[in-house]
Amino acid sequence: IALVTAMAEGKVRPQGALAKVPAILPSFNMRTTDGPMAELAALAADLRKKPGILDASIFGGFAYGDSPFAGASAMVYADGDRARAEQAAGSLAEAISARRDRFTVHLPSPAEGIAKALATVGSKPAVLIDPADNPLSGGIGDTPSLFQALLGANPNVPTVFGFFFDPALVMRCHREGEGARITTQLGGRITDAFGPSISVTARVVKLTDGRFRNLGPMENNLPVDVGRTALLEVDGIQVIVTERCQTPNDPGYFALHGIDLAKIGLLCVKAKNHFRAAFTPLTRTIIDVDCPGPAAADLRHYRFRHAPKSFYP
Repeated sequence: IALVTAMAEGKVRPQGALAKVPAILPSFNMRTTDGPMAELAALAADLRKKPGILDASIFGGFAYGDSPFAGASAMVYADGDRARAEQAAGSLAEAISARRDRFTVHLPSPAEGIAKALATVGSKPAVLIDPADNPLSGGIGDTPSLFQALLGANPNVPTVFGFFFDPALVMRCHREGEGARITTQLGGRITDAFGPSISVTARVVKLTDGRFRNLGPMENNLPVDVGRTALLEVDGIQVIVTERCQTPNDPGYFALHGIDLAKIGLLCVKAKNHFRAAFTPLTRTIIDVDCPGPAAADLRHYRFRHAPKSFYP
């Protein structure tokens, strides 16, 4: 706001330059709290302190956006000096390129992640994240791999799985009511490309209207509506099913279903980086696992048609 005001008052003359990086960076290691993106954010912050530089920003880019304009970039505005902006943006782009390989991560399999999570010790829950089906990355809330591994592991601690997106199943649960026992399919509804659906017998534990307010620091107090929901119990695992495909990024999502996270041993979610803002202080460990899905960690699984092939790993 201060820069816009200064520009409107004629106190500064912003000249901008965008420097592209010929790389599509996976977003798994793109948090500004740690790792290569934190280092780049610090470099941009230092650059903004230099005389004549009005603003400097790092853009990681959206890894799953197949576009000729895909890839990371740096944007710098200088006061009346385009050449200075170009030089500074170029230096930031070089810093991004130098860290390219560090953005690629190798995640454990669902079974390995579950075993690792259960081996940790603490009173707070351990978390497993399936980022390949995170709706904010293009996920569909329908891939079954993590839940299948969870059934196979048969964890001996209170366990919650959030979530499956299945409006028809929610409608059926609301029709049959709390306490009903049903036989149904979970996952693989939209496509079986990421694994077949799982046949289960479930008990309908709780039904909700899907409305709550965010309790965490991100979008605090914002009203959220995930459509009607049903909390099922499948082989001792609590499973949330929703009418809308929305990431469970806030503790209010679980409080809505009467779930006390302090009493949960293992929490499994379809989420990614945003999830950490609220849940890092509430959990003892957070482990990403490598599942098949629309937003998987390994970009080599995808056929990019528009982005230059040299841009992705």
